[in-house]
Amino acid sequence: MAVKRIAIVIELAVGYREDVIRGILRYMTTRPDWIYQGCELRKEELHALRKWRPDGIIAGYHDQSVQRLLSGFSLPTIDVFNWFDLPNSTRVGIDDVGVGKLAAEFFLQRGFKHVAMIGETSAIFATQRRDGFIAALNAAGLCCHRIGEVARPTVSWSVAFRTTPDKTLRKWLRGLPKPVGIFATDDDWALALSELCNQEGLQVPDQVAILGVDDEELLCQMSRPPLSSIDTGAERVGWEAADALASIFDGQTKPTPLLLPPLRVVERQSTDVFAIDDQEILNAVRYIQANAHRGIDVSEVLRTVPTRRRTLEHRFRALLGRSILDEIQRCRIARAKSLLATTDIKLSVIAQRSGFSSAGRLCRVFRQVTAETPAQFRRRQALE
Repeated sequence: MAVKRIAIVIELAVGYREDVIRGILRYMTTRPDWIYQGCELRKEELHALRKWRPDGIIAGYHDQSVQRLLSGFSLPTIDVFNWFDLPNSTRVGIDDVGVGKLAAEFFLQRGFKHVAMIGETSAIFATQRRDGFIAALNAAGLCCHRIGEVARPTVSWSVAFRTTPDKTLRKWLRGLPKPVGIFATDDDWALALSELCNQEGLQVPDQVAILGVDDEELLCQMSRPPLSSIDTGAERVGWEAADALASIFDGQTKPTPLLLPPLRVVERQSTDVFAIDDQEILNAVRYIQANAHRGIDVSEVLRTVPTRRRTLEHRFRALLGRSILDEIQRCRIARAKSLLATTDIKLSVIAQRSGFSSAGRLCRVFRQVTAETPAQFRRRQALE
């Protein structure tokens, strides 16, 4: 059995990159004929790597010098970042347009009429997240408040991220209509924005709700309050990148680019709010959120709100764009997704804990809403 040498040219760091590397290494446990060498973008390391003579490269960097430094290898290369175009490589990563769409849908479901976004202006992943976000908002009849070029925040365990940010950013934040939901293209930006809100005396989430991306738990918990974030499932990227490289070695082809959908919104206190002025509708929504898993129906919701059914249904749909029953089902599906992603309990138990009458009913509704079965969803989470 011929041994394949795999160069992993990714800076070792917590968060997305760490998860990608973990996925690569997990895949390699299935390939005893593969060995790997980690390498960062330093000339001495790359020189040693050339002597090692790898058969393929998995690369992920936000430094454009990677193009020049890797061009001399002329090897099958998988790009697991989406910062810039890496010529002659196979792109495997997250569907960043889908990330933006998911963020927009999240704020729309919570009734926000004012939404904004902040993040990189030069990285491809950020512009695609922006495009997906804006397109989904425009389809719902809303516009997005955006800011131009501002310096990227420095985030660390020290107080570096609490230094005075760009004055333009402060002015932009103060001038946004409130309440506002802000989509940050990654958790670094979300954390910096949360700290700025604290400095400016803006209440999170009541005045400013913040949603980041990558669900880097340490960064999310460093925020005051903790940040909600989109779980992109980065470990899947590493697995699929290694699998794509294996296909190239075997003379097969995979879709280029191979883009994986984001998994879910991990909700924490930074978005624990509904931008709904109608108190009766707000009461109904909060009741549904707290009780949907009990198997409640529309009649039970109506008993908590002293309003005629037709009137409440009309106001509910006008404010949120969906019916009371739709909201009940949405909350049940969200709970089922969380249980599927974080536990290995049986589908019948998940159905019971999510408010569905049976596992069969859960499967039917889940497939109608997500276009996949609960089993398929769980497999995507588990890299099976």
